[in-house]
Amino acid sequence: YRFFRAMEKRMYANADHIGCMSQGNIDYVKKHNPGIEQDKLHLLRNWQKPSPAVNKTKQELKEQFGLKGQFVLFFGGNIGKPQRIENLIALAKYYKNDNQISLLIVGRGTEFARLKNTIDDEELGNMQLLDALPRDEYFQVMQMADIGLISLDERFTIPNLPSKVLSYFNAKLPVVAIIDENTDFGSWVQDDIKAGFWNTIDNFNTIVEKIEFLRSNKEFSAQLGQNGYDYFCEQLLVENAYQTIMSRIDDEVV
Repeated sequence: YRFFRAMEKRMYANADHIGCMSQGNIDYVKKHNPGIEQDKLHLLRNWQKPSPAVNKTKQELKEQFGLKGQFVLFFGGNIGKPQRIENLIALAKYYKNDNQISLLIVGRGTEFARLKNTIDDEELGNMQLLDALPRDEYFQVMQMADIGLISLDERFTIPNLPSKVLSYFNAKLPVVAIIDENTDFGSWVQDDIKAGFWNTIDNFNTIVEKIEFLRSNKEFSAQLGQNGYDYFCEQLLVENAYQTIMSRIDDEVV
């Protein structure tokens, strides 16, 4: 720990600019590194190249992938310890006897095998697990979903901004996040962008209520998805990150 902490401090000292994914990240770095030059820190959101929508409806895609008539909860990307797969398993168990809702997990990581074994052992037929897919296929599969899920371990103390949410925004998916209380990601999605809802796993019933609300209110759900997409196009493209970085460099040159 002492070695890596020393490396961290050295990088902060050597850096001309330090981009942080959220205001919560900025505040955290300032709090734990009071000696850092404050004007080095600036907001630099994650960015992503947009993917074009496929020329098929959700219904057509669901039928293509054997999920006709299902309300699909989607989780994609890394499947590791930080993602706390127990949150996803809890949802699958809750909806185990509901034959009209499915969880689709696409990704890879250290918890992939354990999740697969749990699905088999617990006979969670409403949960499908697919290995990581090429970008275009991944985005195509994602577009048949009705909700994009975010899951983080509730013990986190450092603000996180899961990069998978950019793909959810791009696909116009409303977001339901099961996360920790220390990150400002939830308030960013729910209050700033108005693209979804968040809560902790301790409030599992509230999480289910939000899922059921979106399930029965398609127009509102679509509006949340559109809000996320609009924000993505306005703030989270490669061009936006480039302009943010170049503005810092240009100011330094001046």
